[in-house]
Amino acid sequence: MRINAQSMCVNKNNGVTANKNICYAGYSVGLKKDTFTPSFTALKKSMFKGIDFAVVEKFKSPIEKFNSLEDFYKWAEDECYKICMKDYGGRTGEVKYKRDSMICDWDNALSSGEYSDSERLLILDAVVKGLKPNNDSICPVYNRNVLNKTLDGLKSSLEKDKNFQFSFNKIYKKNLIDMYTKNSSIGQNDSKWIIIPSKDNDPVNFKENVKKLQSISTNEMCTKYTGAEFHLENGDIHVYMENGKPKVLLRLNDGVVQEINGEHNDYRIPKECVELTKKYLYEQDLITTEKADEMLRKSERDVISEPINNITNNTYNSDSKSIFKKLLNLFK
Repeated sequence: MRINAQSMCVNKNNGVTANKNICYAGYSVGLKKDTFTPSFTALKKSMFKGIDFAVVEKFKSPIEKFNSLEDFYKWAEDECYKICMKDYGGRTGEVKYKRDSMICDWDNALSSGEYSDSERLLILDAVVKGLKPNNDSICPVYNRNVLNKTLDGLKSSLEKDKNFQFSFNKIYKKNLIDMYTKNSSIGQNDSKWIIIPSKDNDPVNFKENVKKLQSISTNEMCTKYTGAEFHLENGDIHVYMENGKPKVLLRLNDGVVQEINGEHNDYRIPKECVELTKKYLYEQDLITTEKADEMLRKSERDVISEPINNITNNTYNSDSKSIFKKLLNLFK
């Protein structure tokens, strides 16, 4: 049985978001089919390999009490539950809220069925590393591509040396910074999306990132001035650059798109950028708020005359990850 619970969370599976001012525990439960036959023989370390062996070693799992690998995975699942349910506190209510929210995001993403229970345990343990009641540390931001790159690299290393020593937290954070660095470089003639990381995600280069955001922003954008530092204090900024000029700006907070804006700071995306923006949101698995959705709908109305709700042939609308739409679907 899988039970995930946090106060205030964005559930990417069921699509429930608690209002920031209303905290409650949300649970997602899934029963696993019992398909094994107990051997009543204690497991040995020689029976494990790869991530499973690393977890056995790192967590000193009581394999002598297990009759099958299924018992081991059940134990790992229970450990994941303990990690997610633990109260990590924080020096302020805001820090605690952000921690709970991010742990819930991670838990939901890892519960998609793509990862084994031992992988989930290894990842979740790394995610909460360093969270203490007397500090302001938060979890690293979830990024599916970076996570899979980290996991694949670790699996490869463990295949070569089952006793390979590692810190999943450090490897993931390094890969995350590498991704941000790669995605924040822009040439004068380039047309692509870039990501300018928040203070939480790249504290060392925060001042430089503020200057970078200010330098690429148009005069109409609030990020040209004091807004750059303010917004990067709260979340990443994704910008679509065309021939070295900003055309679309996505403002995130806790991994959720709060605002979609255009080059003239009028909450309108240039007509030629509407489809590529929708495609980017879809491919990057980004969740949007109702406010951001409305900004996108207004831009779509500029392109077509009929209301967005009447469109049925759009690939990206059909699988919207909007919090608002998910909440509505829950009560259907």
